[in-house]
Amino acid sequence: MSNTVNLSEIPILSTKRLILRKLSHEDQNDIFEYASIPEVSNYLPWEPHKSIADTLEFLKLAEQAERMIGRSAER
Repeated sequence: MSNTVNLSEIPILSTKRLILRKLSHEDQNDIFEYASIPEVSNYLPWEPHKSIADTLEFLKLAEQAERMIGRSAER
């Protein structure tokens, strides 16, 4: 039996009030909306986003992290 996890096919988990799914570049405006609020980032490892460019950089880093995790899960 294999314990391999295929992270390229992250499932969508949903309830009546919440949908958990993989991030997408289409989420940039929603992410920017909350990530630009200073109180939100107060306890997070990033500064408030000052522009959509900051949010796009965050999405790029999240995508790279996902690829790295996927590669390590294949081992």
